[in-house]
Amino acid sequence: MEQSLREIIGGLIDEIMNEQPAPVIEPPPTKPERPPTPVKPSTRPNPLKPTRPGIAPRPKALSHDVKAFLSRHNKMEEAIDVGDNPDFIDPSKRSKIEDEKDYVEQILPDLGPEADRYLEIITSESYKQNIQRVARYLNVNVNELQNKFPNFPTMMMIAFKTLRDLQSIELSLKPRLEKMAVDVVLNLNEYKHLKAMVDSGEILLDVKMGTADLTKSITVDKLNQELPSGLTVAETLNMQLNNELESEGKLRRTLANYMTQGDAVNKLFLFNLISEQLDEMSPNLANKYGVLAAITQIGYYMTPDVAITSDLVRSAAVGSEQVIPTGDKYKIKVRAMSFPYLVHELVKGFGDYLSMDLASQDELDTETLDDETKQIMAGPALEMKLRKLIPPDKIELLPIIKKLFYNSEIPVIKAILLGGAQAQKHVNDLIATAEENV
Repeated sequence: MEQSLREIIGGLIDEIMNEQPAPVIEPPPTKPERPPTPVKPSTRPNPLKPTRPGIAPRPKALSHDVKAFLSRHNKMEEAIDVGDNPDFIDPSKRSKIEDEKDYVEQILPDLGPEADRYLEIITSESYKQNIQRVARYLNVNVNELQNKFPNFPTMMMIAFKTLRDLQSIELSLKPRLEKMAVDVVLNLNEYKHLKAMVDSGEILLDVKMGTADLTKSITVDKLNQELPSGLTVAETLNMQLNNELESEGKLRRTLANYMTQGDAVNKLFLFNLISEQLDEMSPNLANKYGVLAAITQIGYYMTPDVAITSDLVRSAAVGSEQVIPTGDKYKIKVRAMSFPYLVHELVKGFGDYLSMDLASQDELDTETLDDETKQIMAGPALEMKLRKLIPPDKIELLPIIKKLFYNSEIPVIKAILLGGAQAQKHVNDLIATAEENV
């Protein structure tokens, strides 16, 4: 399938280059940047620092509460329900969620044998949220999206054209865009404490526009690669998945990966916060980024599910992030082909940093790029389950709260993900603990 799709795209790409440019959309009103709040010196241990120094993750590409949760989702008609939105979900992607039991479901709420699985419901929420966002930023009615993106080859052709146009524009702007990518992330209130660590040199950033660097990632053709233990990746992974007690750290890390991917997807449109500055650099640059980000969102669901091989990564990867130990510090290395992806990968890098010490080095060494498919599809709404329970005036504590959440007792994690009054009580407790640690 991969080869036939490439032939289709290759035969049409020259024709697409001669068509009209990508549609121009009006950006939403920009939000003023907030100046960072000074951080007071403290003698307390930094709650954001890893508890396992030196470890390094792979690079990334029916209780009352249950009944209450189900009552809020009782209008679903199928496992993955798109509602009134156009259905862009490729059958192979749908099957990946509906027909495969995922490891992470051990830490997600159990809704009972008669209900849809939580992962299916959360994927449906993520899909609806993404499609509505795409329509809003393209300034079209959601029902018009099907005409703009009628099939996978059309979507890929528009994506190639948009990306190629942007790369031509960005060529002379790289240093400025690299700095702006860092600033637009770190100036968010929720990054206040991580920004302080960047400013102090505890976290080092290496953020550049360029080719993705996934040479150390694990693809399906590398599962026979031998680890320091003498076992292969596949053998080690099987042992971990079959030993729930010893692999609880891996389970928590898997949940964190879902939420990290979801956070990065939700922040693909961060460029709108600086749209005026971008348009001063090149007319309608923010609009072009809107088209690229919209295509990316739809592409997550429309692209067929194919095995992630080394060859596919070399030919198709548009971004990468890696958290690298450097003595007692960590460097977040980010590479991406265009500005929105640069922001996206940097957000992933910070999420990776926050959760890597949940797992052992052996467990981190068995994370594969193929794991990311479900994480991207379900993660956006999953991450919002926690975020929505944090008051705006406490959002600067979010990174600390996430670390506390990942390390909470599993029944508490499940209760928070169900939402409702009990979830809010648990999150209030996490907020109080976070405040004690800053």
